Amino acid sequence: MVSTKSVLCTAALLVAAALPAQAVYRINNPVAGTIWQAGQTVTIGWYDDNSPAVADGTPVTLSLYSNSGSDSNNMDNLQTITSVAGSKGSATFTVPSTLVNGAGYSVAISYSGGEPKYSHFFTVTGGRADTSSVSASSSDSDSVSVTTKSATSTATATSTSMSTVTSSASRSSVSSSVASSASSKRPASSAASSDDASPTDEDDSTSGASGQTILSLGALSAVAFSLLTRA
Repeated sequence: MVSTKSVLCTAALLVAAALPAQAVYRINNPVAGTIWQAGQTVTIGWYDDNSPAVADGTPVTLSLYSNSGSDSNNMDNLQTITSVAGSKGSATFTVPSTLVNGAGYSVAISYSGGEPKYSHFFTVTGGRADTSSVSASSSDSDSVSVTTKSATSTATATSTSMSTVTSSASRSSVSSSVASSASSKRPASSAASSDDASPTDEDDSTSGASGQTILSLGALSAVAFSLLTRA
């Protein structure tokens, strides 16, 4: 008795035999280790692997791909290089100066009825520098600059506050000195009048003391004003 598994395997083999083999173009230039210089004209080559042969006149499209991880299953299509007859076997290309320097570049060849085939990975030099590290450095520099300005601003504000406090303290000290001096110059209360002292003598004595006090206060006020102005 023939098993179901045997029948399925036989059917799969018959179907595979009935399908025509797929024609394939393959890239043979660039190869591994190739270096393209930006601005340089390079030659891209390919061939028909005759499995079976590709029909004459079949147009092919060449495209430039890039992937820093060197993974042919995850490629970025940068640009179409050219479309020509597959029978030509080669095409020239001027390497753009806008390409970023580095490895992970590949050329793909594709055509209607066939799956794309990629070249070996190669390197591009003489193009643009990778700016990702430059951006990071700039960001770090900006951060340091902001921190420095903030610290300077804080120090300046602190210095200004200290100066204000010192000035206020100096002015308070001068005001206290003026008040103290005025108090020390003020005449003490007179004791009970003597029986022999006449009203005229007492008035003269009081007027003289008041005049001296006014002069002393005026002098002290001038000194205080001078000190406050300097502060």
